[in-house]
Amino acid sequence: VERVRVREEQLEEMLVKKRKGIKAGKPYEIGAKLIRFGLSRGYESRLVIETVKKIIKTDNDTSDYEFEWDNL
Repeated sequence: VERVRVREEQLEEMLVKKRKGIKAGKPYEIGAKLIRFGLSRGYESRLVIETVKKIIKTDNDTSDYEFEWDNL
């Protein structure tokens, strides 16, 4: 259980760092880039998508957009 939490934290840190390097765009485009990046690093899709949703929802650059991430 502890290893799972550590892995989730590592993924979030990695995606937040990657997000800072992505130029502003629509939340969907940013999310797609982050999802591809997370999957390419070997993380499972469910975990990547949940983490990206969390990042996008708290991202100041994308907070003006209305986008429904629950469809993913």
